[in-house]
Parts: sequence; C-alpha cells; structure tokens
Amino acid sequence: MRVTDLREGRRSVAIALAHAVVEQTSPRTQDSLLPLVLVLESETAASDFMRSYLTSEGYEVVTVETVAEARSVLEQRTPSLLIAEIEGEGMPGYSLCSHCKETPRLKPIPIMLMTSSAYPSDYAKAHSMGAVVCMAKPFKRERLGHVVNFLLRPLTPVRPRRPVRQILRAFPAKQSKTPRLSPRAALACRRFSAASC
Repeated sequence: MRVTDLREGRRSVAIALAHAVVEQTSPRTQDSLLPLVLVLESETAASDFMRSYLTSEGYEVVTVETVAEARSVLEQRTPSLLIAEIEGEGMPGYSLCSHCKETPRLKPIPIMLMTSSAYPSDYAKAHSMGAVVCMAKPFKRERLGHVVNFLLRPLTPVRPRRPVRQILRAFPAKQSKTPRLSPRAALACRRFSAASC
C-alpha cells in the first residue's frame, strides 16, 4: 500500500492487488510529446519485444543493456516510466531503482521491476526499495500494456464528497405507509413470535 499527499489535506491511496501496486504519476519528457519509457533488459529478444510493443502502444521507448547506459540516459532525460530486470550482474534493477529514489529529480518516476525467478523475496525487496510494480517473466504483452497504461494514466481530480446531512436534505424522508399497531396488538405480536420460536 502506498499513500500520497494531495492538495487541501487529501490523500491518494494505491493498494496492491495480486502483485501490482499502483501509483498514478506521469512526468512528461521535455524532448517529445510522447511519454518516454526507459527499459533496462540484457536479453535482446525481450528488449526488442518490449520496444516494438510499447512503441505500437504510443510510447517513446529507449532500451539499454547495462546500468551504466541507463544512468547515461537518465542524466539527459527524465522518463515517464522505468522498466528494469532484477537479475544480472550487480542486480541491475535494484541498483537503478535505488539510484532513482536517491536522486530528487528522478524520485517521482514510477519503476517497474521484472524478475525471472519470481521468489516472494524479490517482490518484497522491490517494493521496499520503492518500485511500484514487480512482475514475473515471461508475461503476456497484454499484461505489460495494462500495467504500463495504468502507471502512466494521468491523475483524475477527486470530487469532494458531500456530507451525509446535505444528501439527506436533498431527499426528504417519505412518510411510512405501514399502519401503526396499537399497544395491545404489538404485545400480541411479540407473544406470538416468542411462542413460535
């Protein structure tokens, strides 16, 4: 669960369902009108798959193979979403996640980590480091698309709730059509219901 402070003392709450924790933020890139997705993936086939699929979904995608390349991109641009694999030399996803969360400019970026081992400890560590989602590989492209679209969906303003008293005043209470029982009839009903039990 993640709580974010909004204006006027309100809060936004993101809750984990299945293995996805959702937080809605969408920082835009300065160079393009399309949201930039930075993907750190060492496997060429997986990297090509994510690039082609996310590009067809309307995102600008930059794929890199190492943490050094990812940091180089992060020095020049601020992505709307960072997707990184956990496994690899030096645990690249964790390394990049901690770098982003320690850098004030990069801290609001939602981070999605991917794991091929899918141990519960992978999910726990990813969320404790500040990753919004940790997904097990392999995954279907539709699932990837749903998660990315949800993470990059713009925040919708929350309508203030009306107090219950105002709602009740708007709908006056109707008179009850049920007849009122006399005290003697009410006593008889109570005796009958007690005797039938």
